Amino acid sequence: MYRCPLCLKNMPGPTCTCGYEYKTIGSIKDFSSQKLYWNQVPQDVMNKALESADDTRTIAKKLFGSDSYMYRYIFEENRACWKKLFDLQNSTVLDIGCGWGALPIEFSKSAKKVIACDSTLETLKFVEKRLAENERTNVELVCINSLSALAIPVADNSADLIILNGVLEWVAKGTNKNPTALQIGVLKEIYRILKPEGILVTAIENRIGFVYFCGHPDEHTFTNMTDIRLKYTTVLPRFLSNIIMKKKNNLPYDTYTYSYKGYKEIFKKAGFGFNHTLTLMPDYRFPAYYFPIEGSFFDKYKSQIELLLQMYHKKKMEDFSKENNSSIVKFIAKTLFSFLTKLHKHRYLSHYFLFISSKKEIESKLNYEDCYSLFDNLAKE
Repeated sequence: MYRCPLCLKNMPGPTCTCGYEYKTIGSIKDFSSQKLYWNQVPQDVMNKALESADDTRTIAKKLFGSDSYMYRYIFEENRACWKKLFDLQNSTVLDIGCGWGALPIEFSKSAKKVIACDSTLETLKFVEKRLAENERTNVELVCINSLSALAIPVADNSADLIILNGVLEWVAKGTNKNPTALQIGVLKEIYRILKPEGILVTAIENRIGFVYFCGHPDEHTFTNMTDIRLKYTTVLPRFLSNIIMKKKNNLPYDTYTYSYKGYKEIFKKAGFGFNHTLTLMPDYRFPAYYFPIEGSFFDKYKSQIELLLQMYHKKKMEDFSKENNSSIVKFIAKTLFSFLTKLHKHRYLSHYFLFISSKKEIESKLNYEDCYSLFDNLAKE
């Protein structure tokens, strides 16, 4: 199931035929040669919390508070509601960038096996505690190098479903390398790992999401508490965003997101011949609804989908209008809203996308039961 990061051959066990051996820390398979730390709390604070006898909910309460965004982010069970799209029976699921473990735990309830990868050992230790508390025995934890190394230690053609949930935009962070080239490289690695009938699920923001034109801050311009939350950097030309980012936060702008068309292009360059696009509302981190914005389902419910997105964008525009006193921003938002409404194109400026990419056509295998229920119920109201 694993691949040697040195000779790139499949490993029969902890030791490769070339002599490479991965470390085992608790139940965590450690393939990392870099000691990376990416977390919402300082490393020493995290280590101290892990050394305590507290359970994971108590740890999270002490770190963030029980009413905090982060507590919900860690323990919200509905974060993977879209998993109902897939038949997970007897499947192997690979979650790349698993973070605090919400998705691996949720997918472990349906899949035969889950491999949860992350480059931060401390976070994996937290997930290890969660797995023990929840008695989940079908999840393997793997510490990997940064995705920018383009060497995910998982064997070819071994995963049925791979998850990139809020990860792809970050792969070039701090590397001083071309973000688009690295993102395509990571997608090619994933293509290698997927089985012929396998599926990649990517949850990510839309570079030209309507809310950004209303003044919503770019979520990827602040990685530290001291960073300034910048606005409009997603919709500006890259070179301008880079100048602004360096001036305000003393960092390059290297967290690239794309438009609907832009994502299609990078998936295609990575080898994925088939891509289906859904949107998530209100947020891909805490989705309440998900539905296609293309394909046969969209063709059937096109008017209802456009109306729902129109109402959502109108509400967002009104909310941001109360916070933003700029008459220019308000004018641009109102003009864009009218344009989208007239042309029935609100779907292309959805804030969040859920891309389902595959080597072969798989739309007929997707379970849209929840989506049908949503719009059938809306039609009755």
